Amino acid sequence: MKLGYHTKHVRPGFRSAVASLMILIVWFGTTGYACGSMQVQSALHEGPYVDELVFNVIEGFDQQALALQNGDIDLIGDDIPHEFVETLETDEDINVTSRLRNGYGYVSINTVKYPLNITAFRRAVAFALDKETISNEIWNGYSVPLDSCVPKINPFSIEGQLSYSYYGNDSAYGNQLLDSGGFLDVDDDGVREAPDGSDFSVLIEYSSSSSIAEQICNEFADTLSSLRVNASAAGSSYPAEYKLYYHEDYDMIFTGASFSGWDVDWLAYAFWSEYAEHTSFWNYPNFRNATYDSYREQLLYSVDYDDVYTAAIEMQRIWVYECPEIVCYENQMLSAYRTDRYEGHMTAIESGAASWWTKYLVRLKESHGGPIGGTFRVSNSLDIETLNFMITSSSYTWNVLEMIYDPLFREGPDGSLIPWMVSDYSIDSVQPNTTRIVVDLHEDLLWSDGSSLTSEDAARTFQFYRDAPGHPYGSELTDLSQVLYSGSHRFILEFNSSSYWHFTTVARMPLLPKEVLDAIGEENWNTWNPRPEDGMVTSGPFVVSEHAVGEYVSLVPNRYYFRLPRSHREIPVSSSASTIEIEHGMVGGRIQWNINRAGTYSYWIYHNGTVVDEGSTSTDYIRTSLDGLELGQHNFTLRLREEEWAIVATDTVWVHVYSENQNEYPLTWLLHPVSTIITVLAISVMVYLAPRVLRAREGVVDITS
Repeated sequence: MKLGYHTKHVRPGFRSAVASLMILIVWFGTTGYACGSMQVQSALHEGPYVDELVFNVIEGFDQQALALQNGDIDLIGDDIPHEFVETLETDEDINVTSRLRNGYGYVSINTVKYPLNITAFRRAVAFALDKETISNEIWNGYSVPLDSCVPKINPFSIEGQLSYSYYGNDSAYGNQLLDSGGFLDVDDDGVREAPDGSDFSVLIEYSSSSSIAEQICNEFADTLSSLRVNASAAGSSYPAEYKLYYHEDYDMIFTGASFSGWDVDWLAYAFWSEYAEHTSFWNYPNFRNATYDSYREQLLYSVDYDDVYTAAIEMQRIWVYECPEIVCYENQMLSAYRTDRYEGHMTAIESGAASWWTKYLVRLKESHGGPIGGTFRVSNSLDIETLNFMITSSSYTWNVLEMIYDPLFREGPDGSLIPWMVSDYSIDSVQPNTTRIVVDLHEDLLWSDGSSLTSEDAARTFQFYRDAPGHPYGSELTDLSQVLYSGSHRFILEFNSSSYWHFTTVARMPLLPKEVLDAIGEENWNTWNPRPEDGMVTSGPFVVSEHAVGEYVSLVPNRYYFRLPRSHREIPVSSSASTIEIEHGMVGGRIQWNINRAGTYSYWIYHNGTVVDEGSTSTDYIRTSLDGLELGQHNFTLRLREEEWAIVATDTVWVHVYSENQNEYPLTWLLHPVSTIITVLAISVMVYLAPRVLRAREGVVDITS
């Protein structure tokens, strides 16, 4: 949100890999109804792949950069300063990626102050300002020009859709606008007067702590001078923004805007005429425009995405023309990570390479034994404050918590919402001034303790957030009138007001088990202190393994996660051969199965369907003897169960025992079909049970019992 503006989300945000994400957004819109769906490559849904995700507490960027260069971490969790790019890029195993910031720098203009209240004057300044010079010289190429108040990377932005732009220096047209607007040099002193003939000057203020701000405000002063307007720039140790927050007197002030997420309902407040001059923290330029205001209800109260989008675009169209603020640039944000051991990094437009997607999708290279396994290490400037996501405002705490708690929808790398725990959903207005959201959950959702995640859990979660006094999500749910659930997977939220933004709000809220919420109680949400050692229950791709205060937080994959890669639920096991031939009476023959993952395993060895050996091992191989076998075909099957994850693997070896003189054994031909029938029956039993075992969802079916 804009600095000082109403904040809709209390939580922080998700070689560029964005191009590899094949995303198709499909919006269906009809009168009074909106539904969204998203198709993503199925491979991008699976995760996590690493065996451990570690957040190392490293304060100061110098130390984080050194740790990356030394190979002590694999990813810097913060955005990196531009001055470090050259140093980091000298290492061939380090990649630096960039994305545009979800925010910008701009100059606010006091539109109620004469003659700054004249649109022609503000547009003249905008046309004459050289935004390309600001990006290329002041920002050294680390920014791009921007005209809209909605950042270019936001799907709701109008940037690039207008027939004109303010990017380049067009002083000639700026002077023409001033001439036609009555800003003339009536006394021939080389400086323009206001249309009423009075002298005026413009002061561009900034906080002196920023060298960027100083350079940009000097650029504004030079621009106004090129238009023959008396202007100067001045810095102050007193934050100039305070004049904006409380509508104090000013001409122009440089400041910045940063946004959390992609919702643009703030357009209905940030420049609303009723908030001009007197409402603190809203409408800094005191902008008034009746046409702009006329789209407000459509933006806020339609449940149809197309209607909401149209309102946002039209409001920006008016805003860009009227120039109550002049946006100067949208700067680039940079991320850095190592490329020698891991691949699959995903640069998201909200958080760069240090995104949720990278931590979820990153995997070991095959040259290092991947894709499954490894410890992926990320720097975190501060330690986590709590594991209670409802009370934290720390982005560093949320870096960890977002990996262990899942919302209904994930924010994709491009910023769009992806149905995550959701198989289907709809948004409609069943009657005037209402919103109904119907959500169907995936049927295979489980909590981290293996219990079912149901619609009753979801319904209780939203009811809890609404009713808990002072809860940070509660303000977004004040209009939630009914919370219903039907069956084990469908729940319904009904609001007594009509708004598409009800959907985007609830889409991002994490769920908790009904039993946990009942135990906490609405009155105690802010004193809840979940701890892994007490059986903490979560829903995300990871669970907390260890927290060394001030040093690191270690996460391991949630064994019950519904998107866990199949290869993560299997034990890589192989034998020396799939078929073996030995001569009857041979001594010393054996089968050796190799286990390519460390762990503790229970094992069973079947000979033609009968258990001949069983036990437990932590070695990387298992052997069985072939001594004493009768003539004919024999089937040996190994079944492994990893104790920690309760996952299973099987492997079969056929052994043919032959005689040097086959004629001495006239019944040998019978042994082959009999053995084969026995083997087929045994394998059929295991094939029937295998899917139930391999999923490892609600316990392992032990075929030996």
